[in-house]
Amino acid sequence: MEIVIPLMDKQQYWYETCGISIQSDTPFSIAQSPFRGTSDIRFTLKTTAGSTEGTYVERAFLGQIKNGAGHPSIAVYRIEKGYILDCHNTARRVEFVIARDASWIDCYAHVGAGQGDIEVWLFGLVMSFILQNRGIFTLHASAIDCGGQAIAFLGSNGYGKSTLAFFFANHGHALITDDVLPIVEKHNMLLARPGFPSVNLWRRTMDQIGSARQLLSVTDTGGGKHRYAIDDLKLARCASEIPLQRIYFLQPMNPDDAEAIRIDTVPSAQAMIDLLAYTRANSMIHLSAQKNLLRIYSRLLSQASIRRLSYPIGFEHLPRIYQAIMGDSLNERTTLKQNTPIARASH
Repeated sequence: MEIVIPLMDKQQYWYETCGISIQSDTPFSIAQSPFRGTSDIRFTLKTTAGSTEGTYVERAFLGQIKNGAGHPSIAVYRIEKGYILDCHNTARRVEFVIARDASWIDCYAHVGAGQGDIEVWLFGLVMSFILQNRGIFTLHASAIDCGGQAIAFLGSNGYGKSTLAFFFANHGHALITDDVLPIVEKHNMLLARPGFPSVNLWRRTMDQIGSARQLLSVTDTGGGKHRYAIDDLKLARCASEIPLQRIYFLQPMNPDDAEAIRIDTVPSAQAMIDLLAYTRANSMIHLSAQKNLLRIYSRLLSQASIRRLSYPIGFEHLPRIYQAIMGDSLNERTTLKQNTPIARASH
């Protein structure tokens, strides 16, 4: 059944995600941001069942952007005004026409596509493409605030990034992002910037580790997952950029193979390869920007602790995984404290 998205007559809505303010003529599923007089991007929903094919005939194919499962999901074209990002899966299709400077986005939702599809694409890979063109690279990651420092979970689709972040959020940690993690450079530090304030979960995940005060469902994103707004879940969300201190590459295991939870240091060369693999929209990074990406990741390797987290699959193991990560954090802080000049002098 087709999902109809009402066109809003002159009504405007204001949002902020990944450090970018958006003025929209249609509401999204998250709370609005305060109006600040200007916006970075103006978003317009052109039609609920339209296509760019009749309007933008002259277009040049540039390449494809892959999703978290490694499959091409966005075809990128250059047009006179900027770009067309043609987002599609097996059943739904949404096209975004983006100005060259990304000051505006016109959205064409094809028949069968709904608000959930628009938000998944817009605040996911499309936002990564826009940030990348502004010199900000993003990781395919979930991240939480642990004592004023960002902890990021990286892994392929289905590895448990969102589940771990949701579990941490239910234990008092503020959510930084789920899916798109922008990395910004300020004051000689690499910082994690808050992303779209929602978490994308399987219904069974909510049933297993959610609480009675949290909604049963919000926005259907396809494939059996639902997008839950953090405010609706009554969870804390991180509102500021904080240092990216630890990264865990997730390695789920069959419980029959190994019950132990292991946290191992990842060698720098392998960590660099993995970071590049989990960089959002990495197939569209221009050659001129690749040198800067390598420089940023080299600095990240010296600033953050890069770990591989091996753990058995199953909701029942989440408390032990949580304790292992918190123990790793405590050990790291103790080591750093002991290695400070003042601590060494006292000995």
